[in-house]
Amino acid sequence: MKGSSSLIAILSLLVAGIATAEHSGMSPHAGAQDREIASLSDRTIAAIRKGTGWGLALPAEVNDAPGPRHVLDLAEPLALSDDQVIKITEIFEEMRRAALSRGEDFISAERALEDAFVRGDLDQARLAELVEKAGKARSDLRLVHLSAHLKTVPVLSDEQIERYAELRGYSGGAGGPCDAVPEGHDSEMWKKHHGCE
Repeated sequence: MKGSSSLIAILSLLVAGIATAEHSGMSPHAGAQDREIASLSDRTIAAIRKGTGWGLALPAEVNDAPGPRHVLDLAEPLALSDDQVIKITEIFEEMRRAALSRGEDFISAERALEDAFVRGDLDQARLAELVEKAGKARSDLRLVHLSAHLKTVPVLSDEQIERYAELRGYSGGAGGPCDAVPEGHDSEMWKKHHGCE
């Protein structure tokens, strides 16, 4: 009897602790108020300002439309010809220039939206305008990255595309992309974008 009452007491404390934790009111967004822009982490802003893909081209990347930067990184195992390297470098440079510009547009649009909330001078019409502008800026940035993937496909052979998928962990490997974070990628962000966690 004594053992069962101790067990009940322990279970009661455990349940009370879980209930308190669940209802503590702590938001998963706590700390976002200290960011440069609440909706964009510092890591995200840095990635956008480098012109990296930020996961925007995943529909292409994982469906046999390789990204030019990663193709260049894998030039040797893909056995790229000199002509292929030149063409893909041109695609990459064009993408990077456009991504830097469109990325700044997106950051600015997100900043404008946040600033409007900070000032408290929003009405429904202005809110809709700012949200639409931020959405358009993100869409334009995404189009830059997806377009570069699309332009890369005809430069490669089917065998090179298949090999790319293997090297990037999209086919033929144990665990797929979750166990094959490519060099140069942030592991946490890669796994998040691939639904690994």
